[in-house]
Amino acid sequence: GDSDIVPAAPRAAAPAPSLSFGEDEALLSDHKAASVSSAFGALSQSIAMPAEGRTLEDVVRELLRPLLKDWLDNHLETIVQARVQAEVERLSRRRV
Repeated sequence: GDSDIVPAAPRAAAPAPSLSFGEDEALLSDHKAASVSSAFGALSQSIAMPAEGRTLEDVVRELLRPLLKDWLDNHLETIVQARVQAEVERLSRRRV
């Protein structure tokens, strides 16, 4: 029954990459590392959250539209031709 369904455990966030060669050989000062981390955090937040007045559905629609258009451009004609050919063959078998 439904009681057999066990939710997947949440994944732990990947640790931030360490920009150092050893214990005392950091490539960035703490100030620069914090600045870079803050910039990536802001980028991540702006990508994750829709702008004011836009819903998540709006964002998903905008992201999917070019992908769907490309897929349809590449596949729709082939799919339609195959279905038409199958229907023509089915109708011609009925007539015989």
